Amino acid sequence: MPTPPFIDVTGCIEIDDDFDGVPYDLSWPGTLKNGSVDRAIHPQPIRFSSPLFFSEDGLKNYERVAFETNVIVTEAIFGNCNVLTGANCVVPPPGAAFYPLFTLHGGEEGDEDGDNSRVCRWQFGGNVIPGTSEHFGGNATNEFGPLVFVPFQNLNGTVIATNDNRRALNHNPCHTELSDHLEDVVEKRMVGVTS
Repeated sequence: MPTPPFIDVTGCIEIDDDFDGVPYDLSWPGTLKNGSVDRAIHPQPIRFSSPLFFSEDGLKNYERVAFETNVIVTEAIFGNCNVLTGANCVVPPPGAAFYPLFTLHGGEEGDEDGDNSRVCRWQFGGNVIPGTSEHFGGNATNEFGPLVFVPFQNLNGTVIATNDNRRALNHNPCHTELSDHLEDVVEKRMVGVTS
């Protein structure tokens, strides 16, 4: 092993079947309560606007959103998760110090970073990213919700099983602001695609 100032970097070869690698560690932005320390040692959060769809009336926001993860598939293959009963199928998975989640930045309450942004953005990381305006339950267990059991076909017929957790909201808490300019840009691109 090299001597300092080198840093030992851990990782996994192939799949992280015991959930102890960097993706399941407190290495995400917003995982430390001290915002100054968090910003000093973590990357910026991944931020993005809500997706839109193009209808006969122009660009539209989706009316609802849902949070979904299929981490229990890995738990079932390498752990004790029973996809037929749901026993031992949990989020975050056993061995994980952390499981990343979605929160909102900005919006109606504005932004604690000082720019008073009214533009809503989804962000991916921890629960205490500065400027967070919505936490969706505050942890991965609450955010991703219960197991979903659905019918699967196999050689013997149909079996009811689960391979993900899903929590649907009855609304979209982060509408993308639509502007005439944005609609014009999309319309021009759509004309080029359809001609």
